[in-house]
Amino acid sequence: MSEQTQNPKKNTVKYWPWTLILSLSLTFLLVLAMVRVSTQRTTLGYEFSRVQQRLARLSAYSSKLNVERDLLLSPHYLERKGREMDMRDAQPGQIRRLP
Repeated sequence: MSEQTQNPKKNTVKYWPWTLILSLSLTFLLVLAMVRVSTQRTTLGYEFSRVQQRLARLSAYSSKLNVERDLLLSPHYLERKGREMDMRDAQPGQIRRLP
């Protein structure tokens, strides 16, 4: 009976280094995974900031272009440009409409 009671202790002592190595290697792998996720999240955050800045820049540019288009199509501007180029109203027979 004494051999049977000592036998579980021998098995425990026998597998203890392997258990330690396995737990340390799993801990190391989990830490590596956490570092990778952290760096990916940081990279994604920087990319998101760049995209937001680009969107703001393009939105401002679009607003400026809309203002310029409205200016160029305004009747006052077109009339002034027409006078500068010596243009005048069309005579009744000069305008032809296509079907």
